[in-house]
Amino acid sequence: MTAAAAILLAASAMHAHGTPQEPLSTGPSHAGYTDAVVFRHSHDGPHGEDLLRIEQMIRCTCGCNLDTHICQYQMQCSESPAFTQRILAALEAGESEEVILAGFVADFGTDIISSPPMEGFNWVGYVMPWVAVAFSGILIGFFVRRNVARGRERVPVVDSDISDTDWDRLRKEMKALEKEDW
Repeated sequence: MTAAAAILLAASAMHAHGTPQEPLSTGPSHAGYTDAVVFRHSHDGPHGEDLLRIEQMIRCTCGCNLDTHICQYQMQCSESPAFTQRILAALEAGESEEVILAGFVADFGTDIISSPPMEGFNWVGYVMPWVAVAFSGILIGFFVRRNVARGRERVPVVDSDISDTDWDRLRKEMKALEKEDW
């Protein structure tokens, strides 16, 4: 048994017996970024669900365009833990969700919110997908209806220049093709 195999076996045995394991990560804190803050939190306790919901509403400002909760676990940036601590402190102080979000909007603008508020020009972003779906449905219905109507039209039979012997030969060749196994 090689040394690497022995180490893997020992690590898996420790994991199987319930020994706490540190999560492996390749985020910025492990890639040489020294400003990444290690802040461990859980969503257990009296404010856990509220903390998670508000973290998911606030976008991280590190440039990842993820919400604060996901950024902490995938990117491990230095900004999302500070946001989480601020949210947790506000929840422990008894502030409501609206007040906490208003504080973030006052400090960072409406871009900090993951989904923009339904006001002003933002309505276009909420309404246009439904308008596009309705318009597409109407357009598809129009084309289907038009093509079905065309299918019902009978094409007039025109006298052809093909002789009866040529028709017979064509029929025989078509029957021969039908018999062949493709």
